Amino acid sequence: MKLESSGDIVGEAWCSPTSTPNHNYTKVTPPAVRCVGRFSRLASLIHPYICQYIDIIRCHNAPNVIVLIAEHYKITLADKIKENCLTSDDSLCIASQLTSALQYLHSKSIFSGMIDLQNIIIVHDSKILTKFIQYGLNYVTDDGKDQDSLIGSPYTLSPERMCSINTSRGVTAKDDIWSLGMVFFQILIGHPLRDLWSYKQFLGVITNLIKKSDGSIVQHLVQAVEGTGKLKIQRSDGLLYQITDRCLQKLPSKRATAKEILSLLNEANVKPTPCEADLEEWEVVKERVLRSTPDWVYSELPIKEAFFLWSLCGSRVETLLVKHGVLPLLHPITTTPSVVVNDFRQFGNESFRKLRVKPDVFVLPAKNFKAKMLAIEPRKLLHSFEMDGENYSMEGEDLPVVVKEKDVYYQCSRMKMVTQLVQAFSFKAETLRKMIAKDVPPMIRSAVWTALLGVSEVSRWPYEELDTLSPHSSDRQLEVDIPRCHQYEELMTSPAAHSRLKRLLKAWLLAHPNFVYWQGLDSLAAPFLLLNFENLPNAFACLSAFISKYLWNFFLKDNSPVIQEYLSVFNHLVAYVDADLYNCMKEMDFYPELFAIPWFLTCFAHVLPLHKLFHVWDRLLLGDVHFPLCVGLAVLHQLRSRLIEANFNDAILLFSDLPDLNMEKVIADSSHYYSILPSSCAFRVHGSDNQENKEKLHTMRKLTVSQLKSLDVPRISREDLLDRVEKQTVLLIDVRSAPEFNRGSVVRSINISNPEDGSLLSIQNLLENAQRNEHPICIMDGGRHEVADKFSKRLLREQVCFICVLDGGFEGIRKFQQLLKAN
Repeated sequence: MKLESSGDIVGEAWCSPTSTPNHNYTKVTPPAVRCVGRFSRLASLIHPYICQYIDIIRCHNAPNVIVLIAEHYKITLADKIKENCLTSDDSLCIASQLTSALQYLHSKSIFSGMIDLQNIIIVHDSKILTKFIQYGLNYVTDDGKDQDSLIGSPYTLSPERMCSINTSRGVTAKDDIWSLGMVFFQILIGHPLRDLWSYKQFLGVITNLIKKSDGSIVQHLVQAVEGTGKLKIQRSDGLLYQITDRCLQKLPSKRATAKEILSLLNEANVKPTPCEADLEEWEVVKERVLRSTPDWVYSELPIKEAFFLWSLCGSRVETLLVKHGVLPLLHPITTTPSVVVNDFRQFGNESFRKLRVKPDVFVLPAKNFKAKMLAIEPRKLLHSFEMDGENYSMEGEDLPVVVKEKDVYYQCSRMKMVTQLVQAFSFKAETLRKMIAKDVPPMIRSAVWTALLGVSEVSRWPYEELDTLSPHSSDRQLEVDIPRCHQYEELMTSPAAHSRLKRLLKAWLLAHPNFVYWQGLDSLAAPFLLLNFENLPNAFACLSAFISKYLWNFFLKDNSPVIQEYLSVFNHLVAYVDADLYNCMKEMDFYPELFAIPWFLTCFAHVLPLHKLFHVWDRLLLGDVHFPLCVGLAVLHQLRSRLIEANFNDAILLFSDLPDLNMEKVIADSSHYYSILPSSCAFRVHGSDNQENKEKLHTMRKLTVSQLKSLDVPRISREDLLDRVEKQTVLLIDVRSAPEFNRGSVVRSINISNPEDGSLLSIQNLLENAQRNEHPICIMDGGRHEVADKFSKRLLREQVCFICVLDGGFEGIRKFQQLLKAN
């Protein structure tokens, strides 16, 4: 769907009732929060003849007021009828479009309740193209329960809705059919009913007609219109009259359905006009060929991207509504209650505390936005990777991510480019990885993650076959954990988010019966839920792929061996990159078991706010199973100065409430550690089945957890060592006896025959040079590791970094004759 130059972004604001606790004094979710949770379904609706919903905003200065952002156009069907320019064919075309849209909404269980001439807009004036607006108010407010004004137009309300205005009866499909019939009737007579009668008069007229009629009221309504003396209606037996007659039946059961109306129109060969995308495609091509208008960048933007970029131009919807008087503000001193008790129950001064907002449409100004779009050079949006090459750099890409995410020019060109690569991911995967190494545009993060995790349509299918509604053994724990999951995120506080998160977690547990629910799994699933709120199959597939790659076997019922091995490897890596920090932590018996389990069990989802977690995972998804370890090292590095000076209790307090971290530095340090760390140093027996370097690490010995804990430094595989020997990026220290070293040794290796008592002065310069270049310092003995382990501990005490031990010792590489030197 495109945003036309004649189109606008609109805000619809209305007030919801004030939330109060129930009789059991338990907390009740505010109505505005409930609306936020339902909105995502509206935003997922796409049809040629409905205006697309874009966003929902919960006002902070006015309690329980929400603003819906939607596509909008200026001309309504009422305006078109008043012009008296609709032909018979135009009328049938409009009927076909509106009925098609209504059938689509009903198929999605969305019942409008707002069908009226004022809520049907004309997109193209030359070629009739109509769209419904405000069709989602009834759904988002739960049949009006979460707002304090009537949903619907008095002139199109069905008789049964008129009789139940003061009840909790919801809108039905038959109510919409009646409203659609009233719209068709006004098209037939060529005059809006509101110009003939006031609402009070119309209520009397319709009441009398209902009493007189047993079936359709169309004939009696025609007589009533003629009785006003303002119109003379010619009798018609045409198709539109017949359809209107089927819609305006007194009994709901007698009214036609949208599907039946469409069948009548199809039988008469009535077709809607080409959809908006087809019209735009032709018009865009025509304009480019004839005069190449400069506003094509603005015109071609998808509506959701347009609003995202509009919001980056410095305007806030709530501020605009206050400025233009749409949203009145109440002074806090005038809204103070007389008494506040228990769970913030307020009494007294109710009349001043109640904010009344009339549901209305406000068109957001787009002058500044259009000017910025016109200032973008077209070549920045028309990059061809085939013609221009793949080594493409953008201005400002080295700026901090938080700065880039607020730069309208950068985001516009960046979204265009990354979207192009995501759509061509099957043969542009490496180019996409290089491109998003800098940052991922927030608007298309879901599509990027889906591509990086290798999610396909096949991987989404299992979700549809899982029963996520029946009771499950984890239900009780889920009911406790989910309401506390990322509650600072507004959407996550809504009942809709709680329900979807529960279904997502149960689906994953049902699909993996060998795994169980551990606390923290809800935090791990939350990012995928937020990015795929109305696409749970995709959220399920992404979650499954993520856990399979980065957290394999972490959620076994007995996951102690997996966790302990992971923490032991992490402890070794701390010693590898920062010997001084490792020694300090070891002296005060402060080991990863005391702080790092929530980090790695949830890939930091349990300890980082979501807006920071998204940036970390943007980079993590480009790495392999070892990258979370590097993130842990980066976090420790940022806390290093405080940890070295802390005692045990201070360290515990520091990690119990993790301070605000510089995520740019965490991500940069993580990438740096990932680049210098030999992959085999992070080898785990319980590594993922998707471990990319599994074949490379097949020679690593599988040690028990107790054996790993007895080590202080990581092990390096013979493959990693030989690769670095060839590249001369390793300092290899052979601690075997001199006779053994003389019988055979690796080229460029150094022999320390007395590692326990001998001086290190002879290799001091080599050690400093290796640390300066961040090259591994590999200790190699005959194969038992006893001497190598002792010497590595000695180097650690001397605060030497990048120490590792060759797994299997010299015996493991003896057969590689090309790397051995004859002595």
